[in-house]
Amino acid sequence: MRPRVQVLNFTATDSADAYLAGGLADDVRAALLGSRAIVLVGPHARGAADYVVSADVRRSQSGVVVAARLERPSSASVLWTQQLRRPARDIPGIAGEVAAQSLGAMGLRSAPLAARTSADPEVYDLYLRGRHLLGRRTEAALARAVAYFRQVIARDSTSPLGWAGLARTIERASRWRFRVSGLPPDSAVALELGAAERAVELAPHDPDVLVMRAMVAQDVDPTNRMGSIRAFRAAIAIDSTNIEAWKGLAFCYLETSDLPSARLALQRAAALDPETGETIATVATGWFLMREIDSAAAWAERAVAADPTLLAARGIAGQAALWRGRLDEAEAHFTAADRLGQGPSDRTGQYELTRVFIAHGDTARARAYVAAAAATADTVDPSVHTAPALADAYFAIGDTARAFWWLDRYHPRRDLHFLLHLRAEPAFDGIRQDPRFVALLGGEGR
Repeated sequence: MRPRVQVLNFTATDSADAYLAGGLADDVRAALLGSRAIVLVGPHARGAADYVVSADVRRSQSGVVVAARLERPSSASVLWTQQLRRPARDIPGIAGEVAAQSLGAMGLRSAPLAARTSADPEVYDLYLRGRHLLGRRTEAALARAVAYFRQVIARDSTSPLGWAGLARTIERASRWRFRVSGLPPDSAVALELGAAERAVELAPHDPDVLVMRAMVAQDVDPTNRMGSIRAFRAAIAIDSTNIEAWKGLAFCYLETSDLPSARLALQRAAALDPETGETIATVATGWFLMREIDSAAAWAERAVAADPTLLAARGIAGQAALWRGRLDEAEAHFTAADRLGQGPSDRTGQYELTRVFIAHGDTARARAYVAAAAATADTVDPSVHTAPALADAYFAIGDTARAFWWLDRYHPRRDLHFLLHLRAEPAFDGIRQDPRFVALLGGEGR
């Protein structure tokens, strides 16, 4: 039986090196997984590992120092520890070295561990910086990520993860309606698809590339999820601990009304990563869209506790509190979300602050809030979240005509994520029998 190995998130002495510590930990996981000698356990799973790998990372004048160790939790013993002092030119090989020595200390043999990125230290550093920024939901961060990934490709056009990173960054910028220099909105899908196809050509069996391909497929055809489901499943078949794949798969199942499968995928993501705010907020959103509001509230509060500045956590915590009748909690979360939002596409989760104002009897404030929100929104091409969120707000103030106007603005009408919000959001319960709403759902009327 293969041993279960957990790679904890590496720590950085200097916060400026967090991207390097995070990238090295991810690449150690990938190298161990590629050895096919172990079962990889998620970094936050508790008490589930036979062995635990951890490391502290700090810069030196000439390169980097990585203090790595391998422990056996059952006996509280340290099996291997070493301080790796490597010049800058050798940083790309550190992850493979840590993985190989860890396997050796476990008494395991494996094939040589293949590097996932370029051996060029500058390319590797640029890639890690871009990957780190990709996790941040701001226009400035994504613009910098695009620049880093383009530099990676300029120096090494055969880097599959450079191409994958570029495709994923464009996909996120497009989804959130961020304006990134050099990315014209009318050609974003073509640019991300081109980058995605190049990444798949270079690394057709890399799980991160497959996850990226699944996400891009949803931009290419928002009305179909079969290609995305296949890609997410293929990624999971290679790496069963890939959290992004499980989260993406869960929402594909939600969008195609396969709730039992969605529930299992959400549970798997939560088990693999029960402490990271972004994952917890995603799980909370999934429960909310399955109308399991109490479960959504519990997970949302955990997400806020994990990261009080996470917009997604505040938005879903506010919605869960609102629909449980806890107006003061909802108002606090939505107000915090309002402060965190950077643009119209970032404020969709808190437009339900309108319902809090209405519940408090402050109709004038509610109307003013909706008018201000609508004034900043794109009326020509609203995002998949902006259109239903503003419709919800207009329904709350009783302006049904304007609410349906916003729903009618969204295209393509059969976008599965758009339809998921219409089917699942409690805000639309009062109009489900309206012929116009039934028509939006394609005659489902539910």
